[in-house]
Amino acid sequence: MSFGHGVLLVGASFLAARRLAVWAADAFELRSMTFERVQRWADLIGECAETARAPHMRADLHGVSLRFAVMRVRGARSMRGTVPALSWRRPGLRAHASGVVAALRAAHAGFDLDRKEAARKLAALSLKISDRYAQGLVGALLDGAELVEPARRREAFNLAMMVGVMVAVAFGIRVWHLPMPLAMGAVVMVGAWLYRSTVSAGLAVLTTLLPVMFQGK
Repeated sequence: MSFGHGVLLVGASFLAARRLAVWAADAFELRSMTFERVQRWADLIGECAETARAPHMRADLHGVSLRFAVMRVRGARSMRGTVPALSWRRPGLRAHASGVVAALRAAHAGFDLDRKEAARKLAALSLKISDRYAQGLVGALLDGAELVEPARRREAFNLAMMVGVMVAVAFGIRVWHLPMPLAMGAVVMVGAWLYRSTVSAGLAVLTTLLPVMFQGK
């Protein structure tokens, strides 16, 4: 029961803090918070321009990272402040954001074939996304023809697996007195396997759940 309460408290606190940030941005016109996402997309455009201008293949080519740009796309519907928290449009906006993210990733995948063309395409997509977001068009960040069908996401399954493993490890520590380093190692190894393609998400899950599961450790 204490674990469930802890998870609910963490989740509710995160959502409340997020909505408070949106409310504060609207109420006090803190536009630096609302349009911080535009800066992230502008950074991505700059990286693409640098890549396109480079005369030879750069050793750090894959340093053109989509991580922050993708995170800003997924949260655009909330942070722009144009859609109420409980709006019926939310599911559609979530699906649209997934299509936009898939389009960005598809363009980024083209770097291995033609880096200059791929860099130009990725920059053009980022420019359109930032322009549409600035106008408040969070449901039309890209045109329908530019969207890509997203791969099936497994966050819910991965999270359920992580919770199950951590419950089993916590039970083992109490019943069989498993060494704490061994238990933590098992949790980290399972988390690395589940989130092998999204390391940042896995670290966020571990950072959130470890203090809840192993209080005082």
